[in-house]
Amino acid sequence: MTSEINIPIPKSVSAYTRFRHRLLWWPLALLFVMWVLLYLPHLRTVPGWYGDETLIHNTARDLASGKATNFALWNTFWHPHYPYQPLYTFVCGLFARAAGGDIVGSRLFNALLALAVAVSIYLLGRRSFGILAAFFAACLFLTYEQTIIHFRMCYAHNATGLGLLLMTLFLLRPPRPANDWKAGLGLMVAAGSHPLFIHGAISAWLTRILHPRSWVRLFLPTAVYLIISLAVLYFFFGTWLIQDIVHLKNTFSSRGDHDGEGAYAVFNLLEFILQDAFHLAAF
Repeated sequence: MTSEINIPIPKSVSAYTRFRHRLLWWPLALLFVMWVLLYLPHLRTVPGWYGDETLIHNTARDLASGKATNFALWNTFWHPHYPYQPLYTFVCGLFARAAGGDIVGSRLFNALLALAVAVSIYLLGRRSFGILAAFFAACLFLTYEQTIIHFRMCYAHNATGLGLLLMTLFLLRPPRPANDWKAGLGLMVAAGSHPLFIHGAISAWLTRILHPRSWVRLFLPTAVYLIISLAVLYFFFGTWLIQDIVHLKNTFSSRGDHDGEGAYAVFNLLEFILQDAFHLAAF
């Protein structure tokens, strides 16, 4: 027979545990207050409406109403100038419809994405970098001027950033099934928002290149999304999808002619890095 031994927990340990619990949740409360003050006031009018933003809003609103207008699905998935993915567009449209079709609904969705990014940086980042570093990074993100402007507008890049962030934070953990599936879901969110997810896919593969068993878990969610969305596009629009793929190839194969080569390309990179203190520190 075996008997269970109950070891009493000292009160000091219990108090320490409660202190750590408060230490975990108080930063979240501060981040939420910061988000409310910076992202919600005058959300509908500040900043002023921008042409591309209103196009996304109208496209999203139409798609959520069951009408696939121009740039909602076709000439969307691969088009380099208007890469609005069905997943982001549809969810953004649901928020717009909930607000009576007003752009404040689309903007609220993107403001919530900013909150999700900050919370993810703190809750997930603290496991890799510690509480103080993760909280500082979340504060830095929420208070950065370009972040405030960009996430107060409806842009697909916002959801892409969230997806790639989730992918990155889970890739920083050991290559285990649970971590790889979560990283793969983050990559899928990015893929459902913008074609720039391809950079994240390459990074994920290089990160796990020595662990082939993780590749399926990393890329299966994205593959499922791509297969479904491409099948829908081809079913409704046929050869137009093929034309978009050819257009994408021709556009990016000539990017060097527009961006410059050699020393000019180096100058462009330095100008990007040195444009403000945030970019310099990030680099």
